[in-house]
Amino acid sequence: MVNITREQLLQFMKEKDSLEADLKALSDVLRSQGVGMDDSLVDDEGYPRADIDVYQVRHARHSIRTKTTDLKQIMQKIEAGLANIHAQAREGIGLETNMDQGLSLDTSSDSRNSQRSPFARVLVVCTGSPAEEAGIKQGDLITQFGSVDNSNFSS
Repeated sequence: MVNITREQLLQFMKEKDSLEADLKALSDVLRSQGVGMDDSLVDDEGYPRADIDVYQVRHARHSIRTKTTDLKQIMQKIEAGLANIHAQAREGIGLETNMDQGLSLDTSSDSRNSQRSPFARVLVVCTGSPAEEAGIKQGDLITQFGSVDNSNFSS
């Protein structure tokens, strides 16, 4: 399995959003013409219908079919990427495991904090987040968060 980064996954999601917007616009074209994906484009005598723009409808239908296929493929990539990202997080890939990085979020300077064993590891810190502003970094180990520590925390 290829490791997928968070940035790649976000790019896939942007592509998905773009495809969905395109599909909505194309569906609006069909709706404006008063036809669906399977309505006939010829009249009872076999001539192209005069009440619709046949070229526009055919083009919209074709684009809807190809973009729907593209959307299915990108959704598969997103699904695989999410599974991969979570597997990486479970395995700790790319995370430092140095126990000296134990981080107590308790602001008291009591010496008991250094004796506590960590109960959580920080997997992601978003840029500009309160966690980043507080100096928390990816891979930090949490020994206490308020009244929560390894003795009363279960995952």
